[in-house]
Amino acid sequence: MAEKKQQRKTVGALYPDYLHAADLDGPLRVTIARADVRSLPMPGGWYGWRCVLTFEEDPRPLVVNKTQATAIAELAGSDSFTEWPGVAVVLAPGVSHNRRPTIVVLQPDTIPA
Repeated sequence: MAEKKQQRKTVGALYPDYLHAADLDGPLRVTIARADVRSLPMPGGWYGWRCVLTFEEDPRPLVVNKTQATAIAELAGSDSFTEWPGVAVVLAPGVSHNRRPTIVVLQPDTIPA
């Protein structure tokens, strides 16, 4: 039982079917197919509402954090995530301010189509 609890203390264990920074070999140009709000498990055993994006080019959804959502809203020209489908972005592996791996959202012209 202790081993099972230990495994769930990582983001990858909490969200095994979602896109992670380690999944990206480099920048990936994607088009948002859908933006939903889902109740997802959080560290500590509680659930929280998170924006989750799915893409036309990749079957794995992305749980969006505030920094990513702000970047997408700027690129989409709207902070309403219901208007994000159809918006092209580049997802790239990066490092967050706390030095943890993250997915950085960039302008679509960062890499060729």
